Amino acid sequence: MNHTTQVIIAVLVAAALVTGMFATGTQQAQAGGRHKYKGSGDSVAFEQENKQKAKCLALVISRADACNQEARNNFNVNEEVTPPGPPPSTVGCPSNTVYDAHLSEALGDFPSGSEVCLQKTGENPDSSIVPTGSTTAQPQSVRVDQSDAGQCSQGSRAVVDTGNPPDGPAFALGQTVCITLT
Repeated sequence: MNHTTQVIIAVLVAAALVTGMFATGTQQAQAGGRHKYKGSGDSVAFEQENKQKAKCLALVISRADACNQEARNNFNVNEEVTPPGPPPSTVGCPSNTVYDAHLSEALGDFPSGSEVCLQKTGENPDSSIVPTGSTTAQPQSVRVDQSDAGQCSQGSRAVVDTGNPPDGPAFALGQTVCITLT
């Protein structure tokens, strides 16, 4: 049963209890202050019944508040936004770089360890690569794709290491991606 359903039920029960207390009080007034409770004419029993209903009502309201608080907590947790990763910090990547990856193996003339500066997943016609040991980015059109369990059937393996990669877990920091020269 979800929290909304629990709250609705709690409100209905509370309304029924309040209505029952009102109806019982009206019956007592109509009976000239006398109320028969399970065969007894004792008005103390009537007061006890009202106290019990009041306790039940307080319990129902308390439970509804707890359900509401729990629902609010769950909602806030689900609404939480993951902060972006650190900005690309590689010396030499241009300012339009969104995320970057270090080559785990050579890619064309670029040795292992070179930094690939990327803007998005898929085709990156305006990307660049900073060769190992250099601080100068060389314009290079590349394509970046998901790896298959860390392996690439085409292109070279690279590990996403800084920035705010798009497209969720497949391109998250620390994931292996496949980079192909285009």
